[in-house]
Amino acid sequence: MSDRKENSGKTNDSSLSTEPAALHAAEIIRNFTLFYPPDVAKEALWQLFNAGMSGTGADYWNACDRSNMLLFYRLAGELVEVLPGLLPPQNQPS
Repeated sequence: MSDRKENSGKTNDSSLSTEPAALHAAEIIRNFTLFYPPDVAKEALWQLFNAGMSGTGADYWNACDRSNMLLFYRLAGELVEVLPGLLPPQNQPS
């Protein structure tokens, strides 16, 4: 199985990338926030969290597992809110 993108031929392996890591990270954040703005991402996160907590697999979680899931949900929600602010300004053509 190849790790190459079909449309550009660039590798997905960041160790082979010629882009600085910050530019690659900004591209990932920009793509995520383009398709999942904070309100959409938080709703999706809630749906996943709700499904996980109410699913049969959650019946086997102990108190620590449940606590870890609650913490992850809270921190992921905070991360989603601040992601757009981490992006460098895009160059706008004049």
